Amino acid sequence: MTAGAENADEPEPGFDFTDPNSPWAPYYFQASHVLAGVLLAVCLVFFSSMTPLVHSDLWGHLKFGEYLVNERQFPPHEMFSPYSDPQAAYVPFMWLSQSFLYVTYSAGAALAGPAGGGELLRSLHALIVCGKLLLLLLAYRRASGSMPLAVAGLALLLVLHVVPFSVQRPQALGELCFAWLLFLLSNPAPTWRTVTIMVLAIALWANLHGSFVLGFVLLSIFIAGRTLQFGIRDEVGGRWSVALGAALFVVGLTHPFGFGIYRAALEFGGNYNVRTLEEWLPLDFHRAAGGHWGYLAILALLAGSQALSPRTLTPTALLLTLTFGIGPLFQERLMAWWVLLAPWILLPLWPARICTYESVPSLRKTLFSVALGAITLLWTGAGQLLLGNQPVALQKMVTPVTLVELPKELQQVPGKIFTPDNLGDYPIWRHGKEAPVLVYSHAQYFPRDHWDDFMVMLTAKPGWEDLFDRHGVNIVWIDAEKQGELAQALRGRPEQWRVVVAGAPGGAFSPFKLFVAVRIRPL
Repeated sequence: MTAGAENADEPEPGFDFTDPNSPWAPYYFQASHVLAGVLLAVCLVFFSSMTPLVHSDLWGHLKFGEYLVNERQFPPHEMFSPYSDPQAAYVPFMWLSQSFLYVTYSAGAALAGPAGGGELLRSLHALIVCGKLLLLLLAYRRASGSMPLAVAGLALLLVLHVVPFSVQRPQALGELCFAWLLFLLSNPAPTWRTVTIMVLAIALWANLHGSFVLGFVLLSIFIAGRTLQFGIRDEVGGRWSVALGAALFVVGLTHPFGFGIYRAALEFGGNYNVRTLEEWLPLDFHRAAGGHWGYLAILALLAGSQALSPRTLTPTALLLTLTFGIGPLFQERLMAWWVLLAPWILLPLWPARICTYESVPSLRKTLFSVALGAITLLWTGAGQLLLGNQPVALQKMVTPVTLVELPKELQQVPGKIFTPDNLGDYPIWRHGKEAPVLVYSHAQYFPRDHWDDFMVMLTAKPGWEDLFDRHGVNIVWIDAEKQGELAQALRGRPEQWRVVVAGAPGGAFSPFKLFVAVRIRPL
């Protein structure tokens, strides 16, 4: 035997990154895992550093969080606007998320002032979004049986819904819990440990956001789907039924409002003021831009996939489509939940052979993913604060339409500022009862007659001028498109109102077209 033949049987020198005998080999990443990691890393940087803090209800929730943390008690009613109804009791739907947001902001403010608080809020939101995406990725993996297909589903989700994901609000924590529950329900053989975790997840959700009722809806649909498919003696359906009953009981025990939280949720959904808000109205298919395009895209994908696939929708998938899929036609806000479910329903219809490539798991890919995650975390605003770098000014961190400060020419104008409900939150956060705005996004806390006045003014219906005079409004700060009638009415009265801004863009992540007018002879 030659020396060359002897050497051919010896192992190559160096470290074997793909050693299948390594005790860590089951945890090595494949190419699809790395791709998923890259997607999550991009999302983390995008949502923590490139998306602004929006002008909507984030700031109002911070105000409630400030009270909860500093006073260590629940407010008896809304206490931050002089126009709110003192008879409308505060219901702690979001007490835990409001407190969490304020503690996060305070930690950042202690490091670098208000801008530091803003940076930590953005970083927290980015972590919440990435946690939600990771749980959805795992749920899609369980539903489709393919990690490459799951990554494709995650990419589809981001294409359809990336802009709504950028809105910082307690609902993001509700969506995180929704994704967690969907992941648990995707387990084909749940243990009693899974059932326990499911109950605890719903109980936590109930203290984070009022959308927890959708958790009961989701769980009920999965139980009904299993029963239709496998009969009433199905073991999995039986365990989920136990989870449903236990969750209903545990939520009542762990929530500060007790079992009254269920009645409060029903009353909130039927609140007169709330039901006039845009996101509580049906999808508007007449607008040039909006969530209806994503809704139509999902329907087209679902119809095309079912027509071309040899498989059919399971009873569970069909029930989800008939409930969550139809929901946005009645309330636009339900689109946020339907879009999370759509890939879970779609992916099992797609043939696995279109994504059958499986690379060799290796330590090299795993180390690359870990290093990418560490670098990405340092790249976030929170990471930069910990490294000692100063953040940009808060004014550059928010959407341009946020009322951080009025233009100098308007700062000396007395009286009230008329804004849509979603623009009043920052003044409430900064000034409380001294804020010169009539309403903000917590519509449920305002008397009905005050809200009716606001809606007449917002839509320029007959009598709007008298109401402007009665409420002492001297500055109007609105969306030139959504409040087009009011903008046009103000333009038609040049002897009374001077247009300062006419349709300035609200930024890359806000379709707002800013319109500002000031009364020529202030009241």
